[in-house]
Amino acid sequence: MTLALVFILTKLETNIGWSVVRVIREETFCVLFFTNDELQSLTDTIEMENMFELNLFGVRDADFFKSNAGGDFGLEVSDAVKKCESERETCENDAVFLCKIFSSIAKAEKRCYDNANAMGASEKLKKVYTSGGGAANATWCKMRSSCLSIDNKSGSTIDVVASEYTEASYGTALLAKKGYHSR
Repeated sequence: MTLALVFILTKLETNIGWSVVRVIREETFCVLFFTNDELQSLTDTIEMENMFELNLFGVRDADFFKSNAGGDFGLEVSDAVKKCESERETCENDAVFLCKIFSSIAKAEKRCYDNANAMGASEKLKKVYTSGGGAANATWCKMRSSCLSIDNKSGSTIDVVASEYTEASYGTALLAKKGYHSR
């Protein structure tokens, strides 16, 4: 149960986040939202303007990925992309749009951890080790930490830090190895 839940949480950012931010459409082979250079530039703007901390343009209120089906795991990536495409038209600029995507992903991640606690997780969340492309983005890690720390009963901040090995899916591979050897 715990291994499966952690795997879901590990895959959440990959399956929702990265797919939404940089979707490649097979028929055109083009990046739907942002290139790596644009992501870096927009993230710098988000940080410089304290966009998330100050809740400029209501970025903290964005929640593109909450499933209407009643569950937080039920939103398909294609549905999330459609929500983002329609939201992009109403955003003030690309930095606001990206910040709303980041905020939405962080909320989906928090719901997953909250659901784990509600189902009786033996350990409360204290720290998140992250890998993949987002691990190198300090602004993104800070936003996730802020969101995960909301309503934290211990009152402490839940840090999101880059793991020692930041290759994508490294944590998933470790969990799979642990699960395999525990049989």
